[in-house]
Amino acid sequence: MGVSESLLYELTRHCNNYFNPQNDPSDPTRNYPASFLELAGRIAAYNDDINKGDIVIPTGVTVAADPYKSWQKAFARELSIYKRVRFI
Repeated sequence: MGVSESLLYELTRHCNNYFNPQNDPSDPTRNYPASFLELAGRIAAYNDDINKGDIVIPTGVTVAADPYKSWQKAFARELSIYKRVRFI
């Protein structure tokens, strides 16, 4: 299974780690570790498995499901090893 560029972008943005020497998001050079790509593949499979349809909340309002929201919680522990500190 291939991992989409948009998911890789979301993962790197979430981790604040662009896997290049300057950690520069505009630099297209990436050196993804094999373990990160394997994790990205599992996250892509997870996103494919979750219900991407609309959700009806208890008040009866229908809202669109966000397929990229739940992976952040489901894989938080595994993603934490790739996170970089954000300096403000």
